[in-house]
Amino acid sequence: MDVRKVAAAPNASFFEEWIDRFYAREIDFVVERGPGVVDAIVVKITPDAFNASNLNVFHSLYPNGDNFLICLYVRDAYSIRRGEHPVIVCRIENLN
Repeated sequence: MDVRKVAAAPNASFFEEWIDRFYAREIDFVVERGPGVVDAIVVKITPDAFNASNLNVFHSLYPNGDNFLICLYVRDAYSIRRGEHPVIVCRIENLN
């Protein structure tokens, strides 16, 4: 899935970040693609730096949507499952 195409879709709304200030949890970028469908985008240097706990909390509020982990040192895109949700791991260049 191309995140830029999702963000540019006629019904999509792009937000910079989602923050749960009480527990200091955040998702770097979110894209609302329609009623009840919100994609989460997390940016980390490497996949090892990713902790799914914030994603799990985010999806308890917004259960429908895709998850992307953008990493500088990833060669090819691939999918993983961390926590309860699948995550597409890729470089920003892989999103075109």
